[in-house]
Amino acid sequence: MNAKIGIGISVVVLAATLMLSGRGASAKIFNDKIVERSQTIDNASSSIMTSMAPAFGGQPVDLALVKSRHATARKWVEEALAEADSIPLPSKPSAKAFLDVYKSHLANQSQILKDFESGIAIIEDAAVAPAEKGKQIHSIVFAASTLQEADTIRIQQAQKAFASDFNLPLK
Repeated sequence: MNAKIGIGISVVVLAATLMLSGRGASAKIFNDKIVERSQTIDNASSSIMTSMAPAFGGQPVDLALVKSRHATARKWVEEALAEADSIPLPSKPSAKAFLDVYKSHLANQSQILKDFESGIAIIEDAAVAPAEKGKQIHSIVFAASTLQEADTIRIQQAQKAFASDFNLPLK
């Protein structure tokens, strides 16, 4: 029993030491949550873009697949938006900056998904010629891709500053 208490005290001391050194679990959890959610949402948006790509050349698009991927991405963005304010915020200003960039990214992803809804409507519209559908879908996908790439750069920059402040290694 005394050995268990000794181990328990050692774990508490180690955790306290890590938190005081800036490498506390909350900083790592905060970082990992944002990175994990961002990657999941970006991958979902990219999969929608890939599903719409056949329209560029006037080819048919698997509309059920696009809609399914869109619904999944929408769910993940809504969940991320709902939880963003409940992620425990570490104490340094770089944490708030990282969170702000993440929230901006989520807002942009929400807009991208709305734009994809317009793309779905274009794909469904039988009155629009395939070549015109291709042009319109390409424009939507290009804008989404450009915004997503810019967001990725901003998130990486904010994460780098955050990781530096909290002595977290980046992978």
